Amino acid sequence: MDLEYRFCCGAPDAVLALSETQMEQPLWNGPTVDVPPPQTIPRNVELAEHESGHAVVAHGFGLTIEKVRIDPVGMHSLVEASANLATGIAISVAGPLIDALRGGWRARTGTLDFEIVSRRVLACWAGQCDHCKAVRAAVVIAGSDQRASAFRILRRIERQVVAFLGKPEVDAAVNDLAAALMSAGTVSGEQAHAILSRHVLPGSFTLTMKELENARPYS
Repeated sequence: MDLEYRFCCGAPDAVLALSETQMEQPLWNGPTVDVPPPQTIPRNVELAEHESGHAVVAHGFGLTIEKVRIDPVGMHSLVEASANLATGIAISVAGPLIDALRGGWRARTGTLDFEIVSRRVLACWAGQCDHCKAVRAAVVIAGSDQRASAFRILRRIERQVVAFLGKPEVDAAVNDLAAALMSAGTVSGEQAHAILSRHVLPGSFTLTMKELENARPYS
């Protein structure tokens, strides 16, 4: 079996996706040796903050979080689907925006290289990184032949997410959830909501855009 990592899109910080292929014939017919399992990957505070960014935006929308984890890889999952494509975009971009904001980036034109990512998304419609999911949803809202409109939708959602993440209480919520993730590796949805609710009320974040009035359900 051949395992290899590849980027799922052209975004500079896109998550590496694991692809797997099965060889028809083994290349080695000699004796085999046991290979020790890989060592545990050290927990990463940047990843904890990234996943906390996704979670705090979902919490802000009033969606129910199932769990948030950074072991063995970063992941957040929801009990219920996002209300529409727009909220799905906001949740997707929240992680990369936390990364950028805490890395010293200041809001101007956004973190996504829209042209590169959208070309990849339109070509395959299968990428599962944060960038691909956000661009794909924006294209669906605007229409596949309305790239300029999709760009504007994405940027307007980004700006609102940046404003939300920039609030002191939201920043404190991200810090507290990230600390819990660094300690435990996985935090249940109930625990995540309890931590985030110390600072941010569920349902306290809404998107305001005329283009989103008829946005389709997120899937």
